[in-house]
Amino acid sequence: MLLAPIPKRSGTGLHGVARRVTRHVPRPLNNFFFRVLTKQQISADGKDDIARLVAKGDETAIDIGCPDIGTHKGSKPILLLDDDTCMVGHVLHKIHGRQNRGDRRFRADIVTRIWPLRAKQLFMPPLHLHTFGTPGAKPVLAIHGITAHGTRFAPLAAAVLADRHVVAPDLRGHGFSHTQAPWNLETHVEDLVEVLDSVGWEKIDIIGHSLGGNLGLRLLSSHPERVNSLLLLDPAFALPSIEMTDRAQAILTDTSYESLQELVVARRVGRIDPAIPHSDDDSLLASVRGDDGRWRMRFDRAAVVGMWGELARPMPTISAPVPTTLVNALEAGFVLEPQCTYLRSQFGSLLTEIDVALGHMVYWDDLDQTCRIVAGWANTRH
Repeated sequence: MLLAPIPKRSGTGLHGVARRVTRHVPRPLNNFFFRVLTKQQISADGKDDIARLVAKGDETAIDIGCPDIGTHKGSKPILLLDDDTCMVGHVLHKIHGRQNRGDRRFRADIVTRIWPLRAKQLFMPPLHLHTFGTPGAKPVLAIHGITAHGTRFAPLAAAVLADRHVVAPDLRGHGFSHTQAPWNLETHVEDLVEVLDSVGWEKIDIIGHSLGGNLGLRLLSSHPERVNSLLLLDPAFALPSIEMTDRAQAILTDTSYESLQELVVARRVGRIDPAIPHSDDDSLLASVRGDDGRWRMRFDRAAVVGMWGELARPMPTISAPVPTTLVNALEAGFVLEPQCTYLRSQFGSLLTEIDVALGHMVYWDDLDQTCRIVAGWANTRH
């Protein structure tokens, strides 16, 4: 459950030791301040106060001691975001001078004494971030595709980006990130800008695969001052609406398996031999067993349906082009003449085109070749 009150603590603490630590950054939200903490940042028995959180945006420290973790008194709610994180909030003062008891925009299981702001402002947790390489080095934002997750960039990062600082978020509706709507291209771009702000990056290089390439282009269009260069790995954009409709309808069918091994074997279908070990690793890493006991890949079906439709939308104008490398997987059929024409018209001589005889999963079909391309791009002075 994404947002629910934390149950009263027991002698074993808040659900035990966290299985995964997610980097979360405090965010001031108008007259509220919320900070997300991992359970490892809270004492094991839940008795320590959570104190001196930064208030608003002026970095004024206040004490919001919570003597009993698991209860919420007055205007100090504690919210459970997922299995490993919780949110501690402090209401600084009422909005509009009164509580709106008639506001039903918030989920019923959220604690009371919350004054109205838009739900997205109040309760939107940050994206889950995967980091690779050397902290403090030249930054790279790696953006995955539909149904994927940030750890798909781990082999590339380990092989050729060890001297860069790579951050690869799980997009909303994917991996370990939240699943809250809306699911559209603009919201994904907003999420990515928040990631950049949270890690303190002003300007970055972007690697984008599939949907990630689309988002990289849109981030450049809307925030040109934040992007230094682009590497587009078989980007997916401006695709035929009929094909996107078919893909969206296909994902509506629940694809689940009785065992993890059955899922692993099923995902090998249609892949070439070099891709199978990567597919197997991905199946083990990014699958989850549901409450019904069946195994599925870790993404939200509704979010994916929405994004297939978004890939049929036209692309924006690029007012400030940057050096861009296009990797066209010829066997995939995503980058055809209309897509190439668009990129050539927007980037001109700044566009480098590389054709590869691979399928859409270029870093699975031939990791070595993809690594050489990424290394060449990363070592170019932009």
